[in-house]
Amino acid sequence: INNTNVWTYHLWLDPEELYSVKWNINARNESVEFLCEVRTRGWLGFGLSPNGGMKSSDLVIAWVDDRTGDRYATGESVPLIDPHQDWYLLDSGQNSTHTIVHFVRPLRTCDTDHDLDITRDTVRLIYAYGNTDPTTAVDITKHGHSQRGSRSALLLSQPKSADTEPQESDLKRLVFNLKNVTIPAKKTTYWCKIFQLPRELMHVVKFDPYLTPGNEPFTHHISVYECAHPNPQALAKYANSAGHDCTDSASMPADYQHCFVPHLMWAVGAGSFNLPADVAFPMGSAGAEPRYVMINMHYDNPDRVAGRLDSSGIEVFYTQQHRKYEAFTLGIGSPLDDRIFIPPGQSAFHITGHCHTKCFENYMDHDGLKVFAIWPHAHLLATKLKIRHFRDGEELPWLEFDQNYDFNLQSFRVLKPIRKIIFGDQLTVECEYGSGHKNRTTMGGYATTDEMCTAWLYYYPKMAKSKPCFSGLTDDNRRRVAGVTDPAARKLVGKQLTNYLAAKQDWDQTHLDQSYNIMLNLTQSLECYWYKTGDEYEGPVGYPPIERVFKPPALESCLAIDVYTKHSIIVSLISLVSVVVAITIAVYMVYKHRHRFQDPPRNRLV
Repeated sequence: INNTNVWTYHLWLDPEELYSVKWNINARNESVEFLCEVRTRGWLGFGLSPNGGMKSSDLVIAWVDDRTGDRYATGESVPLIDPHQDWYLLDSGQNSTHTIVHFVRPLRTCDTDHDLDITRDTVRLIYAYGNTDPTTAVDITKHGHSQRGSRSALLLSQPKSADTEPQESDLKRLVFNLKNVTIPAKKTTYWCKIFQLPRELMHVVKFDPYLTPGNEPFTHHISVYECAHPNPQALAKYANSAGHDCTDSASMPADYQHCFVPHLMWAVGAGSFNLPADVAFPMGSAGAEPRYVMINMHYDNPDRVAGRLDSSGIEVFYTQQHRKYEAFTLGIGSPLDDRIFIPPGQSAFHITGHCHTKCFENYMDHDGLKVFAIWPHAHLLATKLKIRHFRDGEELPWLEFDQNYDFNLQSFRVLKPIRKIIFGDQLTVECEYGSGHKNRTTMGGYATTDEMCTAWLYYYPKMAKSKPCFSGLTDDNRRRVAGVTDPAARKLVGKQLTNYLAAKQDWDQTHLDQSYNIMLNLTQSLECYWYKTGDEYEGPVGYPPIERVFKPPALESCLAIDVYTKHSIIVSLISLVSVVVAITIAVYMVYKHRHRFQDPPRNRLV
């Protein structure tokens, strides 16, 4: 294969790193080019799925051969001739170990009955491969369980880009990691450790997860917090310790409470993060007093595995060639506590959290904040997340919207273009949950089995004081949602509202409708602090009155994309879907001679 493309995005789809996919986005043609490279001399399959399974998937299968054909399947059976043309082959090749296929897919095929549009939503990339070529176009060998799978991806907002690798010549590396900590044998642990920073002002331009091999299933997310202790020297004694279980209030040193300002974050499913070329996270100081940070490691151990040692953390890359803008992190949405809850048996229950910029009246730059990446965050019940943006009675385009949220892909999404937030704006995080399989109320909280509804924004320039911007139900509205009209009722004496809600199962429809309205529409309490220090803003907040609601524009056209003549050996491509609905995908090819393809026709896609 003769391919000189520079690929912007890359993922290994399988744990053994035998199946590679790279892709580029062509905004002008509204299309995505893919390059699949698989360690096999047989056939390979690649496609898009809403849930990681074959049902409703959009899949293409290829192998190097001298036959061609378009196929689709109505189930897990022999693929049938496919009349539609939605995937286009550009090039292909094979060597002694690998098969490579280069093809292109429109973002929108206009085959609304059958195909999946490519959007900013999370998508599951499904894959499979066989060790041998089919003997005929309808005889595909059965693949083993280790030769198939899926991985979630953000095709249009993946954080790492080939053109944003740091270019500074003095780049240095610093690792914040634990040292052989035994992962506690309990479902949820937050482990905290203090680090002293070098006495220099560092500009962090890139960071990576630093994970102990084999411990990936236990490591849900890692946060780096700035410490703002009034006496920084008080933290020095903790720098050489193994750290503490932050969820154990009895053993948690009080000094750790001064390390609460979120700085850098990594979570399951994410990879490297490169900052824009003129932006960096400031860390440390050249002053006389040393600075400290704390890493907070969230371990998820549902099977309570004992004796597992871990040395995971985050590695940062920094420069002293200071960049133009200093960035920081802002949390918005709902509080991380029991002021949110999801009743059982619901297919689509909504939670909202508001952030008004009056939280930052004394700290925002006059030119506003520039948001360049965003991490929508919820837990296992979440299915959709949206971050809305209001200004002067109008709803602006959403900062982010994911109709196919996956808890196992917790990644910052790059915003292009960068979004500007000015004083007077309001941001609202909306989360949708499915609790149809639950028989108890799910409460807000830090455990994986609890829920959250937040978004974390990377922005610049850094505000002089960093605060969260959360809103939650008032106490009166919490009681109303819980159906508690008389707190002094005999059955409630001695019970905490949280425990009462967590055990509540008898949600009748009238009560559910009332709760839904309260959680979504009634006034909440806006809170702009982690801990009160005297200059916090608190006040009522809700949806602002607006004259125009934002409606996302449709893609401009359904015209066929340009596909250019490439040199290759002949590849046979068929499309495959499963269960009841036939997802129509295709590749148009005309055999010309052994090393050449003819362009597909550039007519309208059917």
